[in-house]
Amino acid sequence: MTQNTQQDTNNFNHSKWQRGQLRRFTIPVRQYRRDGVCVKLGRLTIKDGKNREACETFEEMRKVSPDRISGLEYYSTALWHLRKEVELSHLAKVASELDRFCPETWIIVGNCFSLQQEHENSIKFFKRALQIRESNAYACTLLAHEYVKNEDFDKALTGFRNAIRHDPRHYVAWYGLGNIYNRQDNFKLAAYHLLKAYKLNSQSPVLCEQIGMLFRNQGGYSQKALQWLDKAVRLNEKVPSQGFKRHLCTQICEIIRRHLKS
Repeated sequence: MTQNTQQDTNNFNHSKWQRGQLRRFTIPVRQYRRDGVCVKLGRLTIKDGKNREACETFEEMRKVSPDRISGLEYYSTALWHLRKEVELSHLAKVASELDRFCPETWIIVGNCFSLQQEHENSIKFFKRALQIRESNAYACTLLAHEYVKNEDFDKALTGFRNAIRHDPRHYVAWYGLGNIYNRQDNFKLAAYHLLKAYKLNSQSPVLCEQIGMLFRNQGGYSQKALQWLDKAVRLNEKVPSQGFKRHLCTQICEIIRRHLKS
């Protein structure tokens, strides 16, 4: 391995990657075009909330390896967040034609039905993914989210716990548990799980907003709530969303009004 190549590899694994700040120009073209690198970068950009950028990355992967399914489940999630029904339906069709015996295919199909609000069908396909590979933490988490939408919280709790058992660093599952406990007014457990999720992904404005709302709901924590919501606003500047920004401003104003009344 040449010195330049070694330096490229070091750049690729630099701490910026871990913090979600990696950009394509830090990776040599010959490495970036490898499908495995595309998957890692696509997952990273989804984690940062940059779903459009993630879709571009996964499209690049498909050009390099049109027959590869592994990784497309994350692509389907980016399409889900962007509400791209046509594109997600097409991806589900492509995946089912490529391989009907891998969990990724049924995760994609499950996401497709979830976007169409057909939660029972979505649950069925996420279960099928787990029948193929029981240890798939991503399928466990998505299944749990569908149970939440059906307000079947006991099954949702089990799903999120299974995801963490298979992958303790799966922050979305910690986030899911925290949200359920928050809805059940179990603030102590909610705080524990949401803060655990934050430690695993400190760049999520949505996660910071949820922690802020948790402190708001407890009462007497106006300053803490505002600190977390302010952090969410600052993070949102990196991934601009006017709707989310307006939502945050509304929550901040409500906390201030409550504080002034007290």
